Amino acid sequence: MAKYIEIDKKRFVKLLAPDTIAAAVRSMANNITRDFSHKSPVMLVVLNGSFIFAADLLRQFDFPLDISFIKIKSYAGTTQQNLVWELEPDTNLQNRTVIIIEDIVDTGNTLMAIHEKVIQMGALSCDVATLLFKPDTYRGRLQILYFGLQIAPAFVIGYGLDVNGKGRNLPALYQLEK
Repeated sequence: MAKYIEIDKKRFVKLLAPDTIAAAVRSMANNITRDFSHKSPVMLVVLNGSFIFAADLLRQFDFPLDISFIKIKSYAGTTQQNLVWELEPDTNLQNRTVIIIEDIVDTGNTLMAIHEKVIQMGALSCDVATLLFKPDTYRGRLQILYFGLQIAPAFVIGYGLDVNGKGRNLPALYQLEK
């Protein structure tokens, strides 16, 4: 596996290998199973970035759950922008336990907008499961209980995350070189 890759004239260096990611996903799945296996939650998958992570995470569960998808855009290239809803939840969340499955929690702006929408739709509770968490940049009010790995504030691609639609297919995570 390459130590670095180049996409759109930007160089990215390997940050996390696939086996490290897989171990983090298994560990998180064990914690979620412990806390939610008796609650039949709705797993609300945030597209597009979390689709690979969500597929790996959801296959770890052997308890009843529902899966729904949403799409909210917050980046243009490597720059954060205003939030735009492209696909809203299509599942009835009234009186349900919801777990938002997110690829990465950075500032928390996107997450807070999703959480607010879920609560407005009548959810009993709403937790977050994210592969990557950037505690140094997080400004949200929610406690992030279920995360795979903490990373420094850097732009990353791979394992579902992209730059201008490219790099999602990479099995490792790569960080934008400074």
